[in-house]
Parts: sequence; structure tokens; C-alpha cells
Amino acid sequence: MLCLETNPIKKGIENLFREVTLKKELSVKPAFIDITSEYTKTERGITVTVPEKWEVNKDEKKNLCNWLCTNGTQQDFHNFIDVFKLIEEILN
Repeated sequence: MLCLETNPIKKGIENLFREVTLKKELSVKPAFIDITSEYTKTERGITVTVPEKWEVNKDEKKNLCNWLCTNGTQQDFHNFIDVFKLIEEILN
């Protein structure tokens, strides 16, 4: 699957949601998204910075989906257009 590097979530279908959409979800229910702050660690004697990481909380995936399907806008699903087209092709 295509990974949109500019979006905060890096894995799964949730990667298709833009930051503005995820922030809207966070304002409704902070439990939807787990955020690990940037931190540093030492690997083989070299200090490296691990970037901030956003993930959908595994226990909230269904609730997040339900919320988006009820409250999401066309803009929230903009990056899903190609996925929807592919599904439509398969069904036809």
C-alpha cells in the first residue's frame, strides 16, 4: 500500500488520513490516537533521535471508524479516492 510520508500515521490504512483529520479526531476523543513523543536513544554508541510516532489505538479502531463514517467530510477521505476506485473496478 502507498505510504503518505507527510501524514502522521505511518502504517495501515489510517496512513491515508491527513493530520488535520487526525487532530479533529483527537479533539473529539483523545483515546483514538496514541502519540509517542520524539526521544533520543543510543545505538552502538551513537545517539539517534527517534521521531514522534502516531498510531490509532488498537482498542479504538472500530470507534474511530464509526466516528469518521458518521462525522467525516469528503476532505477527510480525499486520499481514499484511488482505493474507492479500485474497489469499484473489482465489483464491476
